[in-house]
Amino acid sequence: MNHAIDNTQMIARELTIADLFRAWEQLPDGAAIVDIRSPDDFEAGHVPDSRNLPFATVADHADELKQYSRVYFYCYGGQGSKATVVKLEQMGLDNVCCVSKGGMSDWQAAGYPVSAG
Repeated sequence: MNHAIDNTQMIARELTIADLFRAWEQLPDGAAIVDIRSPDDFEAGHVPDSRNLPFATVADHADELKQYSRVYFYCYGGQGSKATVVKLEQMGLDNVCCVSKGGMSDWQAAGYPVSAG
């Protein structure tokens, strides 16, 4: 019996902060990390190289987001990013995943790098 795992099919839709950190460390060209918190909170501290698309505007960027191989979403505590992924999947995107439990404060508490500004 062959137990080989196809890693392209194993990327879970819901991630932990540690999963996001591993994805960030090995982020391939064509993938993106998106912070859906407010612009002020993003400016105060965010995952390095992530971009800010506030929650209320994410759906407006669906066509642009389709161009990425994978899009990782995070927020304050997980509920917003989870709702974002559900909405985008309903719009036909299949390249999206989220941190569903935890958020930026958990990223910082874990001692992961933070960019500001």
